[in-house]
Amino acid sequence: FQVLGYMAASFLSTLSIVLFLGWAVRRSLASRIPAEGYRAYLPEIFRYMLWLGLGILVSSLQGTVEPWVIRHRLSLHDSAGYYLVAMFGNIPAYVAPAMGPFLFPLVSARHAKGESTRGMHWQSLAVVLAIGAALVLLFAFAGSFLLDIRPSWRTYADFAPYIWQVAIVTTLSAFVGVHMTHENACGRFSYLWYYVPIVLLEVGLLYGLMGWEFFRPYLSTGLWNWVGGLVSRDLQFTISFMLGARILLFFCIVMDIMVFRRYAVTQKEPGIVGAQI
Repeated sequence: FQVLGYMAASFLSTLSIVLFLGWAVRRSLASRIPAEGYRAYLPEIFRYMLWLGLGILVSSLQGTVEPWVIRHRLSLHDSAGYYLVAMFGNIPAYVAPAMGPFLFPLVSARHAKGESTRGMHWQSLAVVLAIGAALVLLFAFAGSFLLDIRPSWRTYADFAPYIWQVAIVTTLSAFVGVHMTHENACGRFSYLWYYVPIVLLEVGLLYGLMGWEFFRPYLSTGLWNWVGGLVSRDLQFTISFMLGARILLFFCIVMDIMVFRRYAVTQKEPGIVGAQI
C-alpha cells in the first residue's frame, strides 16, 4: 500500500489508543458520579495551560522546522537519505513517550503530597540515557549492515554514519522531554527560561543559515561572504547544528537539577499544584 499503508497504519494506531482510553474511562463518565465545580481553580488552570502550551508550541516548532529545512534546503538525495537514517536513529525517541503517561501522574501525586521526586526524576533520565547510549553504539557499529539489508537502502549506504548521530540527537531530545514531563508534573516551568531561547535561536539560525542566499541584497558583501564561508549547507552541518542545540539543553538541565532543583514542596496547596515560573 506504500504511502496509503503508512497513513492507514498511523491512523489506526491513533484510533486504537483513543478507543482504549475511552473504554478505560467509561466508568468515570457514568451519570451516577456527582459533578464537581472547578470554577475557583480556573485562573490557576489557565496559568498552567499557558506555560505548558508555550513549551509544547516551541517543541512543535523545532520538530517542524528541522526536517522542513532538510527537505527544502538540501538535495532530494539528502532528504531521502535523512528520512531513511532517521527511521533507525529516531528509535530512542520511543522511550520517553512510553514512559511519560506513567511518569506524569506518579510524579504529580508525590509532589502534591510534599514528597521528594528526586528518585523518579533521576531514574527516568538515566533510563533514557542508558537505552539511547546502547542504541547509539549499535548504530555506530551496525549502521552499514542495516543499510545493506534491502537493495533500495543500499543507494544510501554512505549515509550510515548519520544514523548514530541522529540517534544521539534523538536520545538527548528524549532526555529533555523526560525532564519537561517531570517539571510539568510538579507545576514548575522555570526550564522555559533556557529552553525557549535556545530552541528559538536554533531554529531561527538553522533556517536562516540554510537559506543564506536570501540575505545577499540586505548585507554587505564582506559580511555575507564571511558568514557564507562558515556554513556548509549540507546534511552534516544540519545534523551537527541540531546536535549542538541538544547538547546545550542537556548541560542546562544538568545545571538546573544539580544546582537549583528543590524536589520537595514546602507547603501543600488545595486543588491542583500552582504553576510556578
